[in-house]
This record gives sequence, C-alpha cells and structure tokens, in this order.
Amino acid sequence: MSTTTQNINQISTERYTELHQAEDPDIHILDIAKRIFPNEEKYIESKKQYQEWYKYKNEPKILQGILKLNYLYYQLAKDYFATNEEIEKEADDFLNS
Repeated sequence: MSTTTQNINQISTERYTELHQAEDPDIHILDIAKRIFPNEEKYIESKKQYQEWYKYKNEPKILQGILKLNYLYYQLAKDYFATNEEIEKEADDFLNS
C-alpha cells in the first residue's frame, strides 16, 4: 500500500471515528465541509492538486473517490462561503477592537 493510500486511510478512519463520536453527526459533517472548503477557490485548488498528484499514478478509483467526496463536501460548504466584504469587515472589527 502506498504512503498516500495509507494517509487517506488514516484520515478516513479518523473522520469515521469522529463522526460516530459526534453529538450531532449532521452538524459534524457540515463543520468538516466548511473547514476543508472555506471558499470556492480552496475547492478548485484542492481538486487541481489531487488531479495533478494522481495524474501519473495508476490509482484512478482512488482519485475518483476523493473527487466525489470532496464534491459532496463542497456542495455542503458552498452556502457558507464568506464573501470578501465579510472577510474585510471581520478583519477590520478584529483590528479595531
């Protein structure tokens, strides 16, 4: 098993364990999605990185699985993306406090 596959397995196991220990699994999954993809740019960047990483690997099923999972996380997180105005306001509020 490759190191990347081991890392994916480890992350998946950790998320699975956390999910089953969460008080509210739906909220937990949404929190993960928002943490992974705080904005659309992060989703696009992540997708490109995975495609580039697996470009020369002989593991297309793993790539497709990762891309599908990330797309589901993206679908959950996109309603919570902060706008530039919100980010600037938050930064101004922090600096002025």
